[in-house]
Amino acid sequence: MDDAFEPLQLEAEGASLRFCRYGGQVLSWQPAGGQERFFLSDRSLYRPGKAIRGGIPVIFPQFSDRGSLPKHGFARDRAWTLLQLDAAAGYAELELRDSAETLQIWPVAFRLRLKLQLRSQQLQVQLSVENCNHQPWQFTAALHSYLAVPDLSTVRLQGLQGRWGTEQTTGNRFQELDRDRGFLTAIDALYDAPAQFLTLVAPPWPDLQISQEGFSETVVWNPGVAGAAQISDLAPGMERQFLCVEAATVQQPPHLEPGEIWQGQQSFQIH
Repeated sequence: MDDAFEPLQLEAEGASLRFCRYGGQVLSWQPAGGQERFFLSDRSLYRPGKAIRGGIPVIFPQFSDRGSLPKHGFARDRAWTLLQLDAAAGYAELELRDSAETLQIWPVAFRLRLKLQLRSQQLQVQLSVENCNHQPWQFTAALHSYLAVPDLSTVRLQGLQGRWGTEQTTGNRFQELDRDRGFLTAIDALYDAPAQFLTLVAPPWPDLQISQEGFSETVVWNPGVAGAAQISDLAPGMERQFLCVEAATVQQPPHLEPGEIWQGQQSFQIH
């Protein structure tokens, strides 16, 4: 296995976090005294050029197929550089810069930084994007968080009521009316970012509060049974074990002038 896939670990206040340099990707988070809160497919390929199915893939510089680049860009399938790992402080920082390979795909000079901060019952993930070019450019991005759940049919997501969303498969706009959003069928929805935190209710596990800053939308995704059958690195039935709740900036791509930096953050708190 490429050493970029080798798991690195943080432990702080009884909590643990695993991540790897490949994709700058979080793989696992266990709060103190709790169970695993991220889903990671046991069919992930761990092969250069392939994304890891689960954890928190970093989507940049293109969300999904909204452009001419490879789907979800290229940050999730490149080896990042580890800048800092402070186990005692529960902190790590990684970086991805443009290279000869990325310049062939996207002729732009950039620097990404991913900061991970672990606490007893909390995880903060911050992504920063810097324009290292002499010309302005824009991008779309997301933290594609796969949240583990014991059984999707019993899960509820609170905090979306009243927000406007777009069904990504049809383009239809709608207003979320449910206080407790359930998931009995597939979903691929792009919501205007909620003004408050979201709460993932997944009994019998403790509630998980999800908040974001800087990102303009929240994506909620699960492929459902039919969709999962088309995903080769997902075992049958495993779609019931996760719900993606992603911090994203999609519909109004940030515009960066030379030297300008954009930041976005997603936080998870056991409640």
